[in-house]
Amino acid sequence: MRSPDVHPLRLANEGDPGRGAVTPARRVDDLDRKIIEALQANGRESFRRIAASVGVSEATVRARYARLTSEGAYNATPSWSPKGDMIAYVSRFEGRFDLFVYKLGEGKAYQITTGVGTSESPSWSPDGRALVFNSNRSGAMQLYWTSLDGRQVDQVSPLAPVQSPRWVQ
Repeated sequence: MRSPDVHPLRLANEGDPGRGAVTPARRVDDLDRKIIEALQANGRESFRRIAASVGVSEATVRARYARLTSEGAYNATPSWSPKGDMIAYVSRFEGRFDLFVYKLGEGKAYQITTGVGTSESPSWSPDGRALVFNSNRSGAMQLYWTSLDGRQVDQVSPLAPVQSPRWVQ
């Protein structure tokens, strides 16, 4: 049974079709941020160790992880913006894997990529104005760059398949 404050993600039909705001199920709080940060540092870290580092029970971490990654859709690979005001992530929404950006100040998520292929592993530019990500939209997994509004998407790696991109400074 779901708690009354939990609702699945819904397309809100704002802006361009397919790029509207998605109403989040619940705001991300400080504990959620600590759990996400621990998983960003080591995606294979045990819930027990994360719980000990953030000062809560393992069951709490497990429940928060389940909510963050499955509420309303399949959500994965969260990446905090350099300023800490947005989270880029991948979500399976209406059968496709696309990139979304959740803006903490607005309490809304925006779909960045749509349509062709699968989009994975978003990583922020150092200035927080763009994302790199993996996609198989060309037939093989390649590296792409996109503006935050998703209107410009360019393939960056034309030669070899790329996995899990990260910006370096």
